[in-house]
Amino acid sequence: MAGLFLLGAATGFWDVAMTVHAASVERQLGRPVMPRFFAAFSLGTVVGGAVGVLMIALQIPVSVHVAAAAAVIAGAIPAAARHFLPEHGARLSAAPPTVKPRPGLDAWREPRTVAVGLVALAFAVAEGAGSNWVSVSVIDRHHVTATIGTLAYASFLAALTAGRWLGPAVLERFGRVTILRTAAAFTAAGVVVFALGPSTGMAFAGTLLWGMGAALGFPISMSAGADEPARAVGRVSVITSIGYCGFVGGPPLIGFLGNQTTVGHALLGIAILMTLSAVIAGTTRRSPDKRTQSGSDTQARTAVM
Repeated sequence: MAGLFLLGAATGFWDVAMTVHAASVERQLGRPVMPRFFAAFSLGTVVGGAVGVLMIALQIPVSVHVAAAAAVIAGAIPAAARHFLPEHGARLSAAPPTVKPRPGLDAWREPRTVAVGLVALAFAVAEGAGSNWVSVSVIDRHHVTATIGTLAYASFLAALTAGRWLGPAVLERFGRVTILRTAAAFTAAGVVVFALGPSTGMAFAGTLLWGMGAALGFPISMSAGADEPARAVGRVSVITSIGYCGFVGGPPLIGFLGNQTTVGHALLGIAILMTLSAVIAGTTRRSPDKRTQSGSDTQARTAVM
């Protein structure tokens, strides 16, 4: 339990630092790229799962597998960090002359930040529920094999990753608010089709819509929190904290409600959350007095790579 606590805390720090740095890259490029970083996260999930399956097939002990993963992380992350934007931390913590830095806890008292956090929460519930319940629901409802159920989960992850990889192009053209509302509609429609569709094929179609829709909500929320460099760390921390409640609490809540009815019917609650997130999506709009920082476009492109 102590080890898991340290792992969770370290992952939280890691997520905030990665997101704030990605926002700095995004500002210097002058175009949205945040979803690409989250696409890499989704891809890492798939790769990690695949490696786990391979380790089981080769009968490699879990302790050896985990130790090897820890060694790779300990070597790869410091090496990658050397290619981050130079003096990144100093630039982010240095406020523009007209912006007074605030303690991180002050961000909890900002209505916009909390509202953006609620948008992240809604999409985190959608993503977490998909990751945890797609396979189980397909197997139980349509009486298919575990292989088909696993394939449904893989299709969800593939749609999620594709949506995040393609996201910057549509974000640049249509903006955050329009994309968030469209994503909420796609997610809600996908969940309804998945939960109520009469066939396995309909379930797969719903899974794809669901994954594509859920892809951009969390990354857009992170970008919105980091609009002002001087206050990015505190705001991203708040939004991440609120959003992670969706990953932690959403799947168990679906399971609890599923015990009262069915998992399929319980999943329909996601459609309600998507409707609410669409209503408050306007809070992610860029502030008209948003400050930007100058920097090297070449350095930023290197950081994205």
